[in-house]
Amino acid sequence: MKTTLILLLLANTICYAQENFYSQLKEQHIDTSQIRVINKTIIHQIIKSGQSEVYWVGIFVNNGEDSPFLLDNMTYFTNEYKNKLSVILCSSEKYTRASAMLDLLNKNAFKLFPVYMIDADRYIEKKDNRYKGLKFRNDICDECRHIIIGNPYSIFFDKNGEVIKAGYMSKNDIWRLLNTIIK
Repeated sequence: MKTTLILLLLANTICYAQENFYSQLKEQHIDTSQIRVINKTIIHQIIKSGQSEVYWVGIFVNNGEDSPFLLDNMTYFTNEYKNKLSVILCSSEKYTRASAMLDLLNKNAFKLFPVYMIDADRYIEKKDNRYKGLKFRNDICDECRHIIIGNPYSIFFDKNGEVIKAGYMSKNDIWRLLNTIIK
């Protein structure tokens, strides 16, 4: 009985967060099929239901100098490893900046959809958009709590949802990591 109540409350919370999110997108005249909301629960659902060996969560903000670098690497490695690597691109931007986020992705020819915006109801938006990314990162990666967050930030998970590696990595670092874990 207690478990059922908890599951119902969780489902209700997720539905409310998504309704709030989608209403913000509609105000900006954004096709809601291109962007989805993300939180710890949804990340684990994606990983558990997926077929990939590795899941790359990339957290970024629109105005980050290295955001194009992250997008280029994600495109390159997704093409290289096909269905063995799945990308979960997560924006720390405020919902009101969703249109600018899509502009950035289009400018950098990034076509891997869906793109996710971090759940602002669960990870409260503050003046600095990196705060939401920090709270989200710390929720999905316990060992990341002791590392300063910047932009962009990568977390690699195995197919069981366990963190393989997290932090800031060069293309060569990512190449070495993926070559060791993907067969």
